[in-house]
Amino acid sequence: MARLILAIALFCAAWAPAQADITADPAASGPAVLRVTGSAEIRLPPDMATLRLSVSHRGDTAGAAMAQVADGMAKVMAGLARAGVAEADMQTSGLSLGPVWAPAKPHEAQGRLLGYQAENGLVVQLRNLPQLGQVLDAVVALGANRLQGISFGLQDSQQAQDQARRAAVADAQRKAALYADAAGLRLGDLRSLSEGAVQAQMPMMAMRAAEMAMPVAGGTIGLSADVSLVYTLVPPGTP
Repeated sequence: MARLILAIALFCAAWAPAQADITADPAASGPAVLRVTGSAEIRLPPDMATLRLSVSHRGDTAGAAMAQVADGMAKVMAGLARAGVAEADMQTSGLSLGPVWAPAKPHEAQGRLLGYQAENGLVVQLRNLPQLGQVLDAVVALGANRLQGISFGLQDSQQAQDQARRAAVADAQRKAALYADAAGLRLGDLRSLSEGAVQAQMPMMAMRAAEMAMPVAGGTIGLSADVSLVYTLVPPGTP
C-alpha cells in the first residue's frame, strides 16, 4: 500500500497589519479625538487532525451487510486504539442501511433487488499529527474503505488567538502614535477599545500525487484579530 505522506509547511508565527481607518474629530467643547484600527494575523502549523471515515459493505441480506460493517469498524477502532488514539477521540457519526436495486428494465415496474448496503461512519481526533500517514494506512488496511475528509486545527487555539489580539492592539497603538506625532500633537487618554472580527483560516486541501492517492491538507492555520482604539489628542506640553 502506498505510504500516505502529510505535507505541512512550517511557518514561524507572524502578523500582518491591515490598512488603518483613522479620523480626527474636534468636539465643540472638548479635545480632538483620534480613531484608529489595528489588525494582526499569526500563522501556525496545525498540531491535530480530524478524520472522517467509514466502513461500507454490501451483503445479500441486511443482516449480512450489517455484520460485515460491524466487524470492519471493530477492527478499525481497535487499530486506532493500538495507535494511541483515546476512546474519547473516536465518535460514531452515522449508521445507515438500505436496499440496492438494479435499474428497472422498460417492461418492469421495479428493478431486481441486488442486496443491502450498510455503512458506519467514524470521526477521529488525531492529536499526534506526525502519525497521520501511518494511521491512514492502518485504518484503510483494517477495513475503512471510505474517507470523507481530513481537517486540521490547533489543540489550544485560545493562546494563539490572544497573540493575534495583542499584536492587533500593538498595531493600533503604533499607528496612533505615528499620526499624532505627524500632526504635531501627542496622545492623551485612551477613551475606548473595541474588538472587531476574530477569524481562523483553515489550511486548504492539497494533493501529493507522487506517493499517495488520498488528498491530505498542508500549510498553516491563520488566526486574525481587529481592534479599534480611540485616543484623546492634546498639544505638546499639555500635562
